[in-house]
Amino acid sequence: IAAVDMPKGKIMTVYELTHLFFRSGGEPVYSPKGLGLFASAESAEEAVRYYKTQPGFRDAPDAFSVRRRPVYGEVSGGTVFEALVYLHSADYEFEVSAELGLFSAESDAESAVAQYCTENTALVHARGIIAEEIVNRCPVGCRNWAEGFTVSG
Repeated sequence: IAAVDMPKGKIMTVYELTHLFFRSGGEPVYSPKGLGLFASAESAEEAVRYYKTQPGFRDAPDAFSVRRRPVYGEVSGGTVFEALVYLHSADYEFEVSAELGLFSAESDAESAVAQYCTENTALVHARGIIAEEIVNRCPVGCRNWAEGFTVSG
């Protein structure tokens, strides 16, 4: 598998906040929820404090993860672009994502996806595998699950 060439220039950092599990009968159940990207560690911690007051999140206050993510290019306008290739079988018994990075420019994210697919032709065209080329627009500084969540059953 080939590495994706990253654009030259400035690299910035954002902080990805995720809540990883809820508890059922006292046992953790993997149920990740992307809570947002934040411009600083302080703003991510502020979001954690907020989420700890919300339904679902307050029931597993130890399930928060903050991950530094490099952004290739200078973040402006409060948006970054996530590049990934999602590979899965038709029944989703097999699924994996190749995270290619966060980019300040949509065109750079699209180029990273195209380069990955070109350099991994056998994989993206493997029999029984569906390859989805994805560029997500991601706001920085917005809470994705602002009102919490509930667990049914």
